[in-house]
Amino acid sequence: MYLFHPIIPAHSSAPLGPYSPGMDTGDFLFFSGQIATAPDGSFRNESLETELTQIFENIEALFQASQINKAHVVKVTMFLQDMDDFSFINGKYADFFGIYKPARSTIQVARLPLNARVEIEIIAKR
Repeated sequence: MYLFHPIIPAHSSAPLGPYSPGMDTGDFLFFSGQIATAPDGSFRNESLETELTQIFENIEALFQASQINKAHVVKVTMFLQDMDDFSFINGKYADFFGIYKPARSTIQVARLPLNARVEIEIIAKR
């Protein structure tokens, strides 16, 4: 039995491993790293823009399932396969969050699941 409540969006793909897409502690929400897996299970990697679009759709689905929005996000961690993509990703990130400016870390990693170019995880507060 969970001490906290798992967050599982109605229209999302199954996680790639033994974890929940998100956990709700009552005060804080922790969203697992999101890559570009579509609700049908396909991996949307036609372009970096396609990956980011799917990731942000996945995040919106987590927001909806949690009954929160971008204003609740306090911390974002971005994992990039190539830091040369930072400028492009940063622009799309700014478009997505708009006026909201949560704390953020960006880390270059050697490899991500399914060879994704980017993964984004979020911590939010109710």
